[in-house]
Amino acid sequence: MIFFMFFIYVPLVHSASHTLTTTYTGVNRQTVAGIPEFSSVTVFDGRQIDYYDSKIKKLITKQNWMKEFASTETWKEYTEIRERFQQTNHFLMKQFNHSHGVHRYQRVYGCGWDYVTGHIYGFDEYSYDGQDFIILDLEELRYIASVPQAQSTVMKWNNDREQLVYLKRYYRDKCTDWIYFLTSRKDDFERRGPTNTYFTILVGVIIALTVILVVLVVLVIGTAFVVLKMRSGYQPVPLYESVIYINKGL
Repeated sequence: MIFFMFFIYVPLVHSASHTLTTTYTGVNRQTVAGIPEFSSVTVFDGRQIDYYDSKIKKLITKQNWMKEFASTETWKEYTEIRERFQQTNHFLMKQFNHSHGVHRYQRVYGCGWDYVTGHIYGFDEYSYDGQDFIILDLEELRYIASVPQAQSTVMKWNNDREQLVYLKRYYRDKCTDWIYFLTSRKDDFERRGPTNTYFTILVGVIIALTVILVVLVVLVIGTAFVVLKMRSGYQPVPLYESVIYINKGL
């Protein structure tokens, strides 16, 4: 059994604890028009950071600090993972002997970390039509069936001990690495944002001062020129006389 995981993470310094949750929601084809058959939302500390659905077939960032990450090959892989998960709802319908009607499947998984106490935990929960289906118990390192229809799947998954060990290591150890990585990315973006704003203002101020300085220099030079001319006996022609001369054709 292979599990595909997707995590995106944020702040480390501004809060003592962090929780990352990704939710897959699948609705069978017999549904209301306009509602995607499959959608995915990732939320960190109550803030949505990405979105995907089967209509747009694209994983979209919801935070500016993630845009650079969205251009990587890894981001494309995460999109493909969501495409593969679209088939899960059809599998569950067979488990419940549902061949028609509108039915909804959800998977909620993620991790949390309190960097003060060092407490790390992971969770992976499946539900069908709003009812718990399968839950991963990382303490006991096994899946638990919440309904009889999940028994066969749970037996199969629990027999894959290697995968269970991997999941425990992933949720307990790797989660902090991911959180730290994207927390640093977000904090770096926020630090650079104000700096860019201040730089823009500074450039504007410098340009304005330069213009003022040029105008003052021109006025000083012009005034000095007039003073020198007047000392040498030059008398400027009054404006009204200039108009008369122009009217006379002079």
